[in-house]
Amino acid sequence: MPDKEGVRTTVKVKLVGPDGKVLKELDGKGPDPFAPVFFYDFFYLLTNSMQSGPMLDIFGKSWYIYVTTVFTNTTLTYLTAGPCVINCPNGSYSPPSGPGIWLFSCYPGTIVIDGWTVYLPSSLPSNCLITGVFYYTPSISLPNQGGYLGSYSQVLPAGTTSSFPPGMTSPSSPGQIIYQDVSISQSMINTLGSPVTVSTIALVAALYGSPAPSPMFIPITFYVLSPPLIWSPNTTLTVTVTMTIPIGVAASPY
Repeated sequence: MPDKEGVRTTVKVKLVGPDGKVLKELDGKGPDPFAPVFFYDFFYLLTNSMQSGPMLDIFGKSWYIYVTTVFTNTTLTYLTAGPCVINCPNGSYSPPSGPGIWLFSCYPGTIVIDGWTVYLPSSLPSNCLITGVFYYTPSISLPNQGGYLGSYSQVLPAGTTSSFPPGMTSPSSPGQIIYQDVSISQSMINTLGSPVTVSTIALVAALYGSPAPSPMFIPITFYVLSPPLIWSPNTTLTVTVTMTIPIGVAASPY
């Protein structure tokens, strides 16, 4: 299956000076990677096998879900919310206390697979997390009610003519896949007074559970900058992560 027919993510980075001038813009030409743990969690839920072993958060710390023996601060036991990025229970959007776009001054850990060195986004050193800068509240672009195919059958009678909503592709021939874009964007200002090196960017979600007093943070996607980005004082860094999801297939012109 061509990669255009699969779920994909792209990351866009924009650096803007105090005067509003765009200083640098990085726009990925190809798809960027999802973090494996995000999909592993989904598959574990499908098979009810989360209880069989620990899951790793973005720092490589092991957490347990749906277990009877409670480990202090590392057991969610029963999920109460998540994975959540926007409008989450604790209301914080500054790492390490809340989800959103996290910046790191170093690269993720690596593993060698079949002769290739591969980055592991669930092993980013906690001492590389960039904190102390000012974080704006992240935003998300979601389809409005009726703006995705799953709800069309509920709000539009069969045979009704409509138009594809923003963020959804319009096919040109039968058999083409229809895609929906969902974008999460967050801006930050370097208020530290000195340049900051940004080597890795991650979109991080929170998993909430009981009796854990704090959520578990897992990476959804990550972006390795090579060479690293030098973030000057008083400049604004905006990161936009766009996930493109195949949601339907065109049958025939109407």
